[in-house]
Amino acid sequence: MATSTEKNSSNASGNTTCIVRLDRLVFVCPRIETEAWEQRTKIPIHPTIPGFRITGDKFVRTNAKITTYRRVRSLVNPNTGTKLFIQYQRAHGFLKPVRVTVVGADATGIPWPDLKTIGDAYRDMLIRTLELAFDFAPASGVDLEYVRKHALFGKSQPANTGKYPDSLRFGARQANKLVRCYPKPEVDAFRVELELHLGWPGLPETDCHLHETGLVAKDFRFVYVRWRALDAHLVQDGEHGKRIAAKARRRYRSIHELLRYLRSVGVKNAHRFVRTSKKDAEIRQAFEVWRNSVRNGRLHEQTKH
Repeated sequence: MATSTEKNSSNASGNTTCIVRLDRLVFVCPRIETEAWEQRTKIPIHPTIPGFRITGDKFVRTNAKITTYRRVRSLVNPNTGTKLFIQYQRAHGFLKPVRVTVVGADATGIPWPDLKTIGDAYRDMLIRTLELAFDFAPASGVDLEYVRKHALFGKSQPANTGKYPDSLRFGARQANKLVRCYPKPEVDAFRVELELHLGWPGLPETDCHLHETGLVAKDFRFVYVRWRALDAHLVQDGEHGKRIAAKARRRYRSIHELLRYLRSVGVKNAHRFVRTSKKDAEIRQAFEVWRNSVRNGRLHEQTKH
C-alpha cells in the first residue's frame, strides 16, 4: 500500500506543472563529541542508518585558507539514490563535531522515509542549509526569459552568473537566501532552487519542523506589470512622462531592470505597478503539496507508535 507521501507525490506529478522537492539538507550535530564522551552516552559518531551503505571514507585535501573537517564519509541508499556526506574530525574547536550533507536524487529529492531514518539516527541535528527545488514542466512556459521578466525573490537581486550563461542567480552565498534558475534536463523541467541559509528567519531547526520554512508569497512570486496604471501615472508629466513610458517598455528585458529604471527617473514606490500573476498559483499549489507530504508523513509515523 502506498504511503501518504507517495500518494501526494503521485498527485503532484499528475495534476500540476510544478513540483517541489527537498533537494539538499545540511545539518550539524552539537552533542556528538570525543570518543570518551561517546562511551559515556553510548552515542556513536557514525550511527547506523538503516537502508544506507558506506561507499567511501577519505581524508580531505583542501586548498582553502581554513581547514574545517579532515575526513568525510559517504553513504547511499541504493533504493532511493539519497546520498550522505558526513564530515568529521573537525580541525577547530568552534566547529560542531559532525556536519552532514544530504543530497536527494534528481527525480525524487529527499523522500520522507529517508529523512525520518536520518533524523532518527542523528537525534540532535540542527539544520544549517535547506534547499528546495521548484521544477516547472515545459508546459508551464517557465524558462529563463519568463523568470527574468516575471519572478521576484523578495529583496534578492540578480547576480553575475559568469561562465554559466544558461542560468540565473539571485542573492549570494553569504546572504540568508540564494536562488538559482536553470534548465534541468534530468527531470525535463526548468528548475528554480531556493537555498535557505543559517540566518533565514524561518529556517527550521530539526526535521520535525521541516515544513515550517518561513517562506511567504513575497519570497518567490510571479508578477506582471500594470502598464495602464503606469502610463496613467506618467502621463501627468506630459511629454516627458510619455518618453519615460516608451523607454520603460524598451527596458523591460527583466522586471528588475524595469524597476531600477523607474526608480532612477523618480518614480516613487515602483513596486505598486506590479501585481501577482495568475501563474503564481502554480508555485503556491506545488509548495503546499510538498508541505503536506512532509506533515502527513510525520503524522503517519506518529500514529504507528
